[in-house]
Amino acid sequence: MVGLLIGPAVIGIDGFLRAPLLREFTREATVQYAQRAAVVSLAWVLLWIAAIWARGFGALVVRGVMAVAIAVLVGAQIHTALRYGTYLNERVIRMGTSLLPRPAFDAWLPAMLLVAPLLWAVTFVAKRTKSRPIFSALSLVTSLILFCAIGHRGAPTAGWDNGAPPDVLFLRAIAARIDSAITKEDIMTQLPHLPDARSPAAVPVIEAPRRRGFNVVMLVNESVRASDACSAYVPDCKAMPELNAALPSRFGLREFRAVDSTTALSLPVLWSGTHPTSSRHDLLTAPLLWEYARAIGYKTGYFTAHNMLFANFGRWLESVPLDVAANGTQIEPYATYQAGANDALVMKRALDAIRNFDDPFFIVVHFSNTHFPYWIDDQNKPFSDQLQKDEPDGGSESDTHLARYRDAILRQDHAVAEFVRDLRATPQGKRTALVYVSDHGEQIYERGQLGHTWSLYEEEIHVPFFIDAPPGMLSEDEIIELRKLEALPRTMLDVAPTMLALLAEGDPFREARRWMKGTSLLRGGTPQNVATVLTNCSALFSCATRNWGALRYPYKLFSTEDETGGWRCFNVKSDPEERHLLPLDECGDLRALAEADGRGMPGR
Repeated sequence: MVGLLIGPAVIGIDGFLRAPLLREFTREATVQYAQRAAVVSLAWVLLWIAAIWARGFGALVVRGVMAVAIAVLVGAQIHTALRYGTYLNERVIRMGTSLLPRPAFDAWLPAMLLVAPLLWAVTFVAKRTKSRPIFSALSLVTSLILFCAIGHRGAPTAGWDNGAPPDVLFLRAIAARIDSAITKEDIMTQLPHLPDARSPAAVPVIEAPRRRGFNVVMLVNESVRASDACSAYVPDCKAMPELNAALPSRFGLREFRAVDSTTALSLPVLWSGTHPTSSRHDLLTAPLLWEYARAIGYKTGYFTAHNMLFANFGRWLESVPLDVAANGTQIEPYATYQAGANDALVMKRALDAIRNFDDPFFIVVHFSNTHFPYWIDDQNKPFSDQLQKDEPDGGSESDTHLARYRDAILRQDHAVAEFVRDLRATPQGKRTALVYVSDHGEQIYERGQLGHTWSLYEEEIHVPFFIDAPPGMLSEDEIIELRKLEALPRTMLDVAPTMLALLAEGDPFREARRWMKGTSLLRGGTPQNVATVLTNCSALFSCATRNWGALRYPYKLFSTEDETGGWRCFNVKSDPEERHLLPLDECGDLRALAEADGRGMPGR
């Protein structure tokens, strides 16, 4: 009977998609997998029986249920596994990921390939089977009860989050989403806005002679703050000693700031030049750097340690034109939703691709291991070891996390420096510019919180940035401009225009880049007397904690609903730790700018 084969067929598909991972399951995980597979297989058999015994309108209903179940529980999972190297599961849904892929050909083709032959088989067998309407209804109800039960109780406790067949995982994801809607305990699922699929505006093709002819590799770091990095070269850099030594001639900006402290807001700023306060339409329409690069004839690539299912991140990047790519779960199936896959493995994958690339190319390498809980090398953790010597009891929670955070940066420094040295040793690397930036900083209890997105204090928005260009790439005027900027304040809004200037001579994208709010750093960047809004709340990714403000260096004004006292005004040049509140009038018109466009004050 075909019905008996549905469950085993799903397991066979699972085995084909992730055989190496299943072989690594522990005995406990294998037993759990088998138990859940048995229950869901029985549910499929009963649904099949209900479909072949039903007639008339009842047959349409039951077969419709079967078609939807196969398309969603299996087809959507195949699509997700092929695209991201992992399945939708309970954890992913609680992190704000949509249950279904967008209705595109590549998303629904697996579903149709499964549904069409199954419905034909149901019709074929039903014509040769006696009608039993009552038993059909009982079978349908029992099947649905089993599906609901395994969704409610089928969460794997062994084999990580994916320790069950794909259909069980999807059922559990549905149950988790319903539970989250009732309890409202999962902040991510309650946010009004999450990233969604883009519909990028077309970028006109530019003639090849406008290319600079050099390659560009953009290194995007995670949660690294300027105080724990060395943007410009210094003889004794303890935070990132190896990278500091590997690139002694880099152009570093010591006073560089993000305009937010949330990854999902910073990435559109970095890659499209849009401001977080832009409309959702613009944030989903503005072209990204890869699209500009492709329009001028560059090969493109994206290698990330991040788990792309976090908060619909993968969906937002679905339409990006990439010649080579790999994400966290494709590199390491157990990549977490916070620290991601091993950054060193991501860089190795990127380097392998670069060795096989022809010039010119544009590649982004996106790190993750310095995100909480901070991935460290247990054999080389000098900051934690020193803390243990000074404080045998481990010290305060703040001290412990700060030491671990710095050890994570040191571990990553070794990996990035090794990547840079290996890259520079290749023929392509000698013609490659490097751009390094962190998406935001990190608060480690300086203001009572751990992590980021909580506020706009310097710990969370003052970040490292540098450019290292091979000889002959930059003009003398551009080199002079970059040298001028070492101690001058600039913001992340200038990064995307800078990247375009590195890719092409002149300004061939003048009309196409109307979304960009900044100015190329090769031309001096946006002057410091131009104020900009700072915010962690956006129409693309709304905030759990409302906080925003404005910056006109050296004055910064902001407020967060987690703190009392309303607007806070600081001079970040004379008071970089932001310990001394200034009268609001010293921040001039920054309050009016922060409250404009209906934002008002956070918490009101």
